[in-house]
Amino acid sequence: MLTLFPSNVIFSSVQPTFFWWMGRKRSLEDLRREQKELGPKTKKSKPMRKRGFDEETLSEATFYVRNGLRYVKPYHFTFSAYAKGRWIGSKIYDMFCREFQAETPQFYARAFKAGKVTVNGEVAVMDRVVKNNDVICHTVHRHEPPVTAQPLKIIHEDDDIVVIDKPSSIPVHPCGRYRHNTVVFLLGKEHNLFNLRTIHRIDRLTSGLLIFAKSLARAQSLEAQIRGRELDKEYVCRVCGEFPSGTVECNEPILIVSMKLGICKVDPKGKDCNTTFMRLSYNGRTSVVRCIPKTGRMHQIRVHLQWLGYPIVNDPLYNNLAWGPYRGKEGQGIGCVDEVITKIVKSSYTSDIFDDLPSVDTGDVQLSSDVSGCALGGVSISVEDQDVREERGGGEEVCQGQDGLAEGQQEEGRDSTGASSSGGTKGSSNEEDMKDARAGCNTTIQDKGPKDGGCSPEYNGTRDIKGGAAQSLPTAVGGEFDPECSFCRQRKPDPTPHQLVMYLHALSYKGPDWEYRTELPAWSADDWKEEEEE
Repeated sequence: MLTLFPSNVIFSSVQPTFFWWMGRKRSLEDLRREQKELGPKTKKSKPMRKRGFDEETLSEATFYVRNGLRYVKPYHFTFSAYAKGRWIGSKIYDMFCREFQAETPQFYARAFKAGKVTVNGEVAVMDRVVKNNDVICHTVHRHEPPVTAQPLKIIHEDDDIVVIDKPSSIPVHPCGRYRHNTVVFLLGKEHNLFNLRTIHRIDRLTSGLLIFAKSLARAQSLEAQIRGRELDKEYVCRVCGEFPSGTVECNEPILIVSMKLGICKVDPKGKDCNTTFMRLSYNGRTSVVRCIPKTGRMHQIRVHLQWLGYPIVNDPLYNNLAWGPYRGKEGQGIGCVDEVITKIVKSSYTSDIFDDLPSVDTGDVQLSSDVSGCALGGVSISVEDQDVREERGGGEEVCQGQDGLAEGQQEEGRDSTGASSSGGTKGSSNEEDMKDARAGCNTTIQDKGPKDGGCSPEYNGTRDIKGGAAQSLPTAVGGEFDPECSFCRQRKPDPTPHQLVMYLHALSYKGPDWEYRTELPAWSADDWKEEEEE
């Protein structure tokens, strides 16, 4: 009799599993053979840092205040990650030069010579071939951009929650070149608050209300309310021109056109959005507008105001001539989106806004490990679903996950709810092509924008910066000098007030049985005038 199955196959509860594998293109034997080719598993030091941060982490850098700005003294920092698939088989030096073009080959050669690159805990030589499961580390001299020295104001705190009023210019969590100059690190250093879970985020240049959960249960509860769209959010902003009186609804869909840079536009292929606007005042030049976002897409308020023809006065992204003579009003004159993005990146005025994003091109060499796809170069999006991230962020900030081994890291831990732990932070690299553009950067407000009575930030490279902000000082002042560090050799001016503020403020968040509200910002007063108007 013909035997259909090997004699050692026992027809029991495992039989269905056998038949399932029989129909697979890759058999168990194939899988075993592939595993054998990869070699035996070896335990290697993991690149992941422990979740959260503690006093030891906070002590790795110190602050000082100058001209109303908080500076972090430069410090050495090591990024690490497992080797990515496309690196395997390449010489490590060639891989660095190919993947991370933000620095020169000479820079990486010096890094290898100085022993700043290691593989599996051993100093790497330039011709070492990258292998599967290699843990690659790169030590950099980290320089963080300054932020305002204004303190974080705690609105409410109990056993389960912390609510603060965030000043402009401070990122919520480490990302890009920011680490210690972030809300979560400042809460730990100045208020002894650790392991907070980020419930929502707002842009670095946006001020206003931020909610952190102290407990997992509270985080899960707030996450459920956000996912169920049970929250009422209210923002206030100052826009160009005379905004219409009454209620204005905008339901235009929004599409993310550059996830690397966090740039969006109204597009029929985008996701459904709804924002309600109401004018609060008009001073003859600009209007204060109340904004009620019903959905939470990235940059929703800013993009909808741009579409309506009333962009936020000092919005460096969406009140920019890169969008054409109408600055994106109703999509008129935008042209090729890729050209718009290129102009924005090259704009000297907007150079500082990318400090909190991963590298715009291929990135500095940077390693991080808690975010999917993180490694040494390029930018990738974290595994969290984009819709959830947009809902959690209230449509105002999404800090991307990234690959990389250099300046900046987004060390953010996540629990099963999707909430963030303020202690765990991972970051992303800076845009080297733009880092020198700040010198001489300024803004002017024009009397009339094209057909909308608006105003726009403009770069005037020949104009002096007010208030002595153009004082040029070595960026390594107050910290040790690293001769191999390109940042230590630069001389930059302090940021101007225009570079630290955007007139958008998260005013209140309200849930089914709770509500938190901040005070109105000074620029929202009826009689307020722009400094240059005085």
